[in-house]
Amino acid sequence: MRQGQQFFQAMLKGLEKAAPDVKYGVQASDMAIGEFYESEGELSLEMATQVMVELKKSLPETRDVDTELIVDIHHPLREKVPTTGKSLSVALPYSSLGFFLEECHHRIDSDYVGDKPMRRAPMIILPSVDNH
Repeated sequence: MRQGQQFFQAMLKGLEKAAPDVKYGVQASDMAIGEFYESEGELSLEMATQVMVELKKSLPETRDVDTELIVDIHHPLREKVPTTGKSLSVALPYSSLGFFLEECHHRIDSDYVGDKPMRRAPMIILPSVDNH
């Protein structure tokens, strides 16, 4: 094992001893959150549920957001913006995902979920993330 790897392993062991219940430790997974940001396909309900599980592990005070809402929000976030050629998710930092989902939960009328007006909602809500 190289010296850098040994140092890293020793550091992880020290952190685990010092705070075994640390929020962002080895036990914290972000696979579903990564899928939320990187997937170009539809987000499944199971993956949306896992996004909430992962958010709650790192931010226990995060409010539960309906998984269907997360799936519907994901769709417009992954579409490419014609002027930049990048998806809207680029404008949403990982650290703000919980806040963004809560804002969507508060500001989007449940009647719109799965409907065309829903497609514009993330674009309207994203600027509030900058102020967070």
